[in-house]
Amino acid sequence: MKSIYLLSATLLLASCSPAAEKPKTYDITFTHEKQKIQIVPLYKAYDDYIQAVSKHPEDNEELFKKYVLGAKNKIIKKEQLQANFDSSLLEHPSENIEDLRQMNTYLKKHHQRIMKQIKSSLLTSMKQLPRDEKLVVFVSPTTPNTHDGAKRYGGVSGVAQGNNSMTLFFLKDFSETSLRNTTAHEYHHTIALNEPSRTMIISSLKGRQNFLPTSSIQWSHRNQSSHC
Repeated sequence: MKSIYLLSATLLLASCSPAAEKPKTYDITFTHEKQKIQIVPLYKAYDDYIQAVSKHPEDNEELFKKYVLGAKNKIIKKEQLQANFDSSLLEHPSENIEDLRQMNTYLKKHHQRIMKQIKSSLLTSMKQLPRDEKLVVFVSPTTPNTHDGAKRYGGVSGVAQGNNSMTLFFLKDFSETSLRNTTAHEYHHTIALNEPSRTMIISSLKGRQNFLPTSSIQWSHRNQSSHC
């Protein structure tokens, strides 16, 4: 009888214990014309970096490489993403960790809205320029001193690392127009990297002003040998 009571007590305690929570993931995945599209926010990587550098500010650069670039490179390797351009040339440790912390918190707070806008812009772009490759879109917070271009273009800047990956950098209070245009602009670059000549792609867009803003097309003409 005593053993029965002990067993009952054990089961009762087990049932009252909180269930182990699954780690929260911000990634979203969808398909379009059988192509897999992933949007991968790097919020956790930046949280880890911010926490570490707050304790050891003298190791800022090394901690950024370890937590942010390390997390990103792990995904690049796992997904076998092309890397024609080393985006780490544009990704640097922040000089203002508190601003970066606030920006990362802001992105998490507005996560659903951001994902919806990125997905919508990608779907519009893919209808105009279909792709043959999967695509991974990284989402990163940034600070004004790190990405002046983001501030200049309405709060969002970006880079296409190759034909199947791109990164969007966000400042606080970014505009929806900036997010839409930058997403389309960098998507265009992922397609152009698969073409023998960027001029072919740009020419095909001349009649599609609703897809890419005129400024983006003009910019691409001036920079056929590079991208941002």
